[in-house]
Amino acid sequence: MGVNRPILSSRAAGNPFAVPRRHFWGLWSNTDSCSMVGARAGSTRAGRSRYAPSVPHPDERSRLRRPVSRRAPGRSGQGTRPPSGPSEPIPGAHRTTPPTTEEPLTEIQKLKPRPDLGSGADAFATQSEAAHAMIREDILSGRFEPGRKLLLDHLRTQYGFGSSPLREALSRLAADRLVTAKGQKGYWVAAISEDEFTDITDMRLFLEPEALERSIERATLDWESGVVAAFHRLTRVEGTLDKAPEELSGEWERENRAFHLALIENCGSPWLLRFVLVLSEQSERYRRQAVARLAVPKETLLAEHKAIFDAAIARNAGLASELLKVHIKNSARSLARSLFPASAGD
Repeated sequence: MGVNRPILSSRAAGNPFAVPRRHFWGLWSNTDSCSMVGARAGSTRAGRSRYAPSVPHPDERSRLRRPVSRRAPGRSGQGTRPPSGPSEPIPGAHRTTPPTTEEPLTEIQKLKPRPDLGSGADAFATQSEAAHAMIREDILSGRFEPGRKLLLDHLRTQYGFGSSPLREALSRLAADRLVTAKGQKGYWVAAISEDEFTDITDMRLFLEPEALERSIERATLDWESGVVAAFHRLTRVEGTLDKAPEELSGEWERENRAFHLALIENCGSPWLLRFVLVLSEQSERYRRQAVARLAVPKETLLAEHKAIFDAAIARNAGLASELLKVHIKNSARSLARSLFPASAGD
């Protein structure tokens, strides 16, 4: 009937003009031409033939056939490459931070003031650090008596910091157990007790002599130089302690801690050193108040420190350790008698 339909027969049927089944979409009949043309022209989905392939739009085909520019490098126009060779450096492109020559601070240097950073709040990197140091000093010196509530309005007026730095400082002091936090009620200066002081003293007797023995066994010339320097500074302060005990109690505490730390700094155990430092910090508020009251005569302090110093310089670890135990016990006994007189009379 003059109708050309797709040839779907295989070559095995004997027809030499047969087209393989996979190419049948290239041929269509007159009756299907409308749907196929509609499919090629991008008609709606309903007009597509079920056998019509996905053919791109003519405009899309022309875009795909657009030749890509393959101009040689160095020519003017699109696609040119920058000329090879030295070029002017971009300002700041290769700028590097100059290496710092400042060595990290040792534990003894952290105890000393940093005049290179300024004074007061300017000697700290952040306001929270400055607030932490100032409030801590007032607690240790006794200006803030144990059990006192720390009001933010009063602290803002006294120190000039905002609420955020003060809250961060109080949180750090609570971690140091110098301040206690009671939920949403606020912060209080931690109370002192004889039981806590006894516990701190017992732990010092257990750890600090051991650290001193290890430090002397590993003695070096640098360690000995540090001990000599710390002892010299301590004796200079202790010699004038009776003239102004309340004003010099803070300076004496720094030099006393520095001397004890110089003795054990060479112990070789960072954890042992850390535990001893924590105990020393916890007992500082007890020592500061007792020294301000001259609970321990300066002659006793000078004699005991001199004996420990001589044994350490002579590299006699056993003797130095025993002298340190005697020094801790005598100081604790005098401090307890001054701070807890009711218990001392029992």
